[in-house]
Amino acid sequence: MTADITISQHALERMRQRGFSLADIYLALDRGIELYAQNSLYYFLGRRHLADLGNLRESLEGLTLVFDPKSLTLLTCFRNRRFLKKIRHKK
Repeated sequence: MTADITISQHALERMRQRGFSLADIYLALDRGIELYAQNSLYYFLGRRHLADLGNLRESLEGLTLVFDPKSLTLLTCFRNRRFLKKIRHKK
């Protein structure tokens, strides 16, 4: 999946504002869990996925990527450690 994604201008702006690099995005795609909900594709990077990364664990825990599932365009990214719990319990 990592080779054929596009990144929207909005996502690039959010990455700059929130201090995420392209390497962080690819790390989330590689190690994070994939979840489809609310007509979007999410990748969530939790504590378990970062156990062996040491210092990066604190800054990347909760990194969430939001994709358009049809075009595989990264729409936005944010950090919310409790996002997985929130999205799973939404009706």
